Order: sequence, then structure tokens, then C-alpha cells
Amino acid sequence: MKSFLPILFALFLLTACVGNGERMRRDLDALQEKNLADSLLTDSTLAMTLADYFDRHGTQAERLEAHYLLARTWTDLDQAPRALDAFHTAAEQADTTRLDSLSCHWLSRIYGQMGGLLHNHQLPYNAIDAYSKAEHYALECNEMAIAALFFEQTAACYYLLGDMDQAVKVMEQTYHRLLALNDTISANLCLGPLSFAATKSNDYEKAKDFIEMYEHHSIYSDEASNNYNRWKLLHCDKGFYYLGIGKADSALHYFKKAYNECQDARDLTLACQGLYLTYDKLSQPDSTAKYAVLYAQTNDSTFLHSVSSSLLSMQHLYDYNRMQSIAKQKTADAKKAKSLAVLLFLFAAGMLILVSLWGVKVRRNRIRARQKYEANLRLLKKKEADNLLLQMHKDDLQNLIDENGQVIRQLQEEIRRYEQEYGVECSSDEDRLNEIEICRTFREMAYTAEKPTEEEWQALFDVLQESLPAFSRFMEEHANILNNTEYRTCYLIRIHVNVKGISNILGVSAPYISRIRKEMLRTLFRVSGSPAVFDKKLLSIKEGQ
Repeated sequence: MKSFLPILFALFLLTACVGNGERMRRDLDALQEKNLADSLLTDSTLAMTLADYFDRHGTQAERLEAHYLLARTWTDLDQAPRALDAFHTAAEQADTTRLDSLSCHWLSRIYGQMGGLLHNHQLPYNAIDAYSKAEHYALECNEMAIAALFFEQTAACYYLLGDMDQAVKVMEQTYHRLLALNDTISANLCLGPLSFAATKSNDYEKAKDFIEMYEHHSIYSDEASNNYNRWKLLHCDKGFYYLGIGKADSALHYFKKAYNECQDARDLTLACQGLYLTYDKLSQPDSTAKYAVLYAQTNDSTFLHSVSSSLLSMQHLYDYNRMQSIAKQKTADAKKAKSLAVLLFLFAAGMLILVSLWGVKVRRNRIRARQKYEANLRLLKKKEADNLLLQMHKDDLQNLIDENGQVIRQLQEEIRRYEQEYGVECSSDEDRLNEIEICRTFREMAYTAEKPTEEEWQALFDVLQESLPAFSRFMEEHANILNNTEYRTCYLIRIHVNVKGISNILGVSAPYISRIRKEMLRTLFRVSGSPAVFDKKLLSIKEGQ
């Protein structure tokens, strides 16, 4: 009877292990069903237990699935660094030297979820890389529609970076890919950004058709728009369309909706730009100035600040957790190399070591927290000192501008006195422009950022009509296809005001001035090229042309 006791004990242990394995697999399947149902995964203890169990006893596919679900759980719990670490661990479970269809399926989901996590934390470059990998693996397992949707997600990243041309290009390619797959409803959801591009190119019929298909022949709805911020951009698309066809009141309605509902910094920038341009069309200078200032403030600083702060926070936390994960993996590999007898013999010592490591970890965390606090305090003090130094430099620059302006005026007076005394006359159009008082006034305003009055603008137009009749005739011939900002930009370029000065006088950003110069090169001269090419062609308009 005694001889059967070890056998019975071994059978009991084997039954317990088998039963535990079946329970773990049921829990893994149940967690995956919740994930597929788009339910929030909040049981981190269960997810970590499953990942740990299948690391020791599971197959490659089970380890990959367990760590993927752990990453999804950390994502739903807003533990971004842990989620990112778990996604990387899940991806490492796949054998990339001989990928099968199932592994590619899982890898596409892993990198797709990773891209969404990185995009939500204002890390667009990292998100683009993750979405590109997700698209690649989806194509490998012949999931063409999923691959197209992953590619579409990169458009939101380019939009976050302010690269509207690339974002529109991605949406256009996604639209054609989905049409090729006969998925017209999903394809029409790409037409919002394309309508914006059509409006910018003055193709208002196409823009109207795109807006109609996007709003009424896709999965877009008012209810869904309240839950997805990117769909709220339809208000801006409509606003720019109505502004382009001259319905300023309708444009104002949609830009106000976008301004009140959009939350993303780039979306607010677009809404402020629309409000600024619409109020300018409606000749309401107070509102124009208000939203011009808001547009300038939101154009770059908010995004750059959020990106840099998110990048530092995410990178530091990820590096720390990643190193912890590597250390744990190496420890697990070392433990597997030991025999069961050695592990049982060293169990007590191992517990003592774990307690000691926990104490060391707690102490290290406290030290790191203190170091981080001290580092943030030093950064804050440095920032205050830098701000003070920056203000001093601005004051010095303004003083230089004032002094140089005075010197320039004195030199101009000397030149006029010399010409009057010796009977010398200006020999070129450029010399005559330098002598004209209103031209000098505008160039001084370019340095001081002072805004000219309408009477001063009219005086400039009248003077150039008299001094440069060929240029004035050219501008009058094309006045109907230029907006107010573009029209005045041409006159400022003609009197040799630089881009920064134009930005100061008109109250718009320098990148915007560069963009409209490229557009006017195509519109007025029917060629493509850089903004400098446009300036050269504009300055080359002479009498007789």
C-alpha cells in the first residue's frame, strides 16, 4: 500500500496541473472575447497572471495572445508605458524568420494598437512607424481592408504634425484602395480631407460632392461625431467650402461649431483660421483681430509643447519599464535552466532575495522620484531665467530697430538734400520707391508690427498706381481671383518688405505667407516653384509687359 502513495501523489499533482492549465486557457479565451466585444479590460491581476503562466507553460501563439491582452488591459487602464512594454513583449513572441498567417494577423493588431496608443500620447512619428508595420503585416496575411485602414491612420499623425499635404495624400490613396475593395461606405469617410483640398484648389463643385458623400453616404452620423474628434473636422470642411463660394454667414456658423466642439489643438487652429478669414470677409475688424491672435497663438506653440512634454514623459517611463521587463525575462531564463530540486532547495533563500529586491526597488523608486522632482525644479528655474534673458534680448532688438530706423531716416534726408543741391534725380523705379513716404512708412511698420489703417493702404495703392502703372494694371486684372490677404501681400512684396515684415503687418504666420506665395505662383503665372520664384516674377513686371 505504501508503494502506491508516491504514484497517487504524482497523479494528484499531474491532475492539478492539467486542471490549472485548462482553467488558464478558458480565462484567456474569455478575456479575448471581451476584447473582441470592445469591452474595457480592467482586471490587470488576471491579465498579468495569464501572461506569467503562458510564459512558463504556453505555446508561442498563447504567449503572444496573453501579452497582447495584457497590453490592451494596460491601455484601458491608462497605463501607457506598461502597455507599450507589453505590446513590444507580445511582438517579440513571434518568430519573424518564418511568419505564418496567424502570426502576421496578431502582429498587425499589436502594431495597430501600439500606433493608436502613441498617437493618443502626441507621439506622431512613433505612431507612423507603428502603423506602417501594422499595414505591412496585414498585407502579409492578405487582410487588404485592414491594411488600408491602418494606412489611413497615418493621415491623423501627419495632420498632428501640421503636414496637411501629406495627410490629404494619404486619405486620397486610402480612398482609392477601399474603392478597389468595393468598400464604398468606408471609402467615403476619407472624403472630408479631400473636400478641404478641393476647396483650397477652388474646385467647389468637387468639394460639394465630397462633403455630400462623406456626410450622407458613409458611416458618419451626428451621434458618432460626438464620440470621434476627427469627424468634427467636417464643420471646418463645410466652413471653408462656404467661405470659398462667398457664403460667409454659413461659413461663420460651421466655424463656430468647430471652435466650440473641437478639442485637439490642430483642430482649434483650423477653426480659428476659418473664423479669422470669415470675419475679415465680413469686414468686422474687432472679431478679425481676436481670432487672428488666437490662430497665431494656437498655430505651433501648443502642439510643440504637448509633443515635447509627452515625448519626455513617455520615453522616460518606457525606458524604465522596458529595462525592468528585460531584467525579468533574463531572470526567468536563468530560473528555467535550474532543476526543480534546486528551486525547491533555494525557495526560502529566493523569498528572502525577493523581499530584499522589493525593498531595494522601493528605495530606488523613492530616489528616482526625488531626483525627478529636483530635476523639474532646476528646469523650472532655468526656464524662468531663459524667459528673462529672452525678454532682455527682445528689448535690445527693439532698441536696435528704433535706432536703425532713425539712422535710415537721417541717411534718406541726407540723400534728398544732396539730390536737391546737385540736381541728381532717381534713376530707377526702386530708387523712386525708396523716396516715397508711404513706402518708408510701411517698411517701418514691418519692423514695429504696427498695423496700417485702410487710408494708409489706399495711399500705398494710389502711389504704386502712379509710380508703377504696369504692376498696378497687373494686380487689377487679377484682383477678382485673389483674397484680401493675397492681394496686399503682393503689394508688400513689391515694395521689398520681407516675409517676417509681411507677417507682422497682416497678422498671419510666416508659413502661411510662404504657402500662399506658392499658390499665387500657380494662379497668376501658371508655373510651379518656390515662394522666391513668385517674388522674382512679381518684381520683374515692368512697363510694356
